[in-house]
Amino acid sequence: MESEKLYMSEKIKLLILWIILLTIDTSAQLLIKTGAEKISFDNPIQIRVALGLSLYLGAFTVWMQILKFMRLSIALAITSILHITVLSSSFFILGEQIKLSLIIATIFISVGVIILGISEGRKEE
Repeated sequence: MESEKLYMSEKIKLLILWIILLTIDTSAQLLIKTGAEKISFDNPIQIRVALGLSLYLGAFTVWMQILKFMRLSIALAITSILHITVLSSSFFILGEQIKLSLIIATIFISVGVIILGISEGRKEE
C-alpha cells in the first residue's frame, strides 16, 4: 500500500513537472517570437528575447527533473505536446492564422503521443 502511494505521488509530481515545462517552454517561444519581431540593427537587444532565453534555462532545469522519472525516448516523444501549446497560443495570443493542414498534423501528433502513452502504461503494469 505504501509503495502505491509513493508511485501515485511520483505520478502527480511528474504531471506537475510536465505542466510547468509546457508553460515555461511555450512562454519562451512566444517571448522570443514577439521580441524577434522588434529586433533591428538600431535596436539589437530585446528584453523579450532575453526573458525567453531565461525561461529556456528554467525549462532545461525542469526537463532534467522529468528525466529522473522517465525514459528519454518516451519523454522526448511527449514533448511533441509543445506543438499543441505553441499552436494554440500562437492563435489565441498572437492572433496568427492557422491552416487546416497544420491542425490536422497537430492532431496526428497528439494521437501518436496518446498511443505511445497507452502502450507504455501497459508495459509498466
